[in-house]
Amino acid sequence: MSTVDSKPRPDRLKALSLEEQRELLNRAKAAKLKRNAVQETRSIEKASRADVLPVSLAQQRLWFLTQLDSDIEALHVSGAVRMKGGLDTPALEKALQAIVARHESLRTHFLQVQGVPCQIIDEDLAGFAMQRVEIGQAIDVDATLNAFICKQMAIPFDLEHGPLVRACLVRVDVEDHVLLVIMHHIIADGWSVSLLLSELSALYSAYRQGEADPLPELAIQYADYAQWQR
Repeated sequence: MSTVDSKPRPDRLKALSLEEQRELLNRAKAAKLKRNAVQETRSIEKASRADVLPVSLAQQRLWFLTQLDSDIEALHVSGAVRMKGGLDTPALEKALQAIVARHESLRTHFLQVQGVPCQIIDEDLAGFAMQRVEIGQAIDVDATLNAFICKQMAIPFDLEHGPLVRACLVRVDVEDHVLLVIMHHIIADGWSVSLLLSELSALYSAYRQGEADPLPELAIQYADYAQWQR
């Protein structure tokens, strides 16, 4: 039976072109990152929701920044999607509610316990509701939209009471809408926004066709990671 070397021998590496050596190195790095990610995910266990849940180190820094100035617009992250054509508003609202129910971070607010910030996860949708706005027959639609988004981004969040996410459906015309989602950075980042919009698209597509939630159940939530990090 023939055997395969687990590591390329130096003489074989020399026989490879520079481009092939780079490709081999990149593949090795990618494999190592994948192994580390799998190992880290497996080591994270689900934290008890009966206990006071700690914040992550990143959340702690953001919490302190908010205590210094609760109106810091830089601590808000947002995503916007322009939706052309017929809009199924009930399906969109149902998809948004499903996203908030799916991710505990979107139902989280923050309190101090003996001077230490902790996170509280609400069981229900915590007062979340999609707002609806109509900009009318604006002369410059893009400028009006940008001004509206800037105004919404400047509205502060209340970390102690929440919700720390808000969604607004802007009606530009009968078949032209913009969905704006804004979150406090303590519960989301740029990657989270992309994930949220991707999942929202999948849910909206399913609901408007009368289908069930197509997304797989989440094994862990961000609160589990925060507990593991501590």
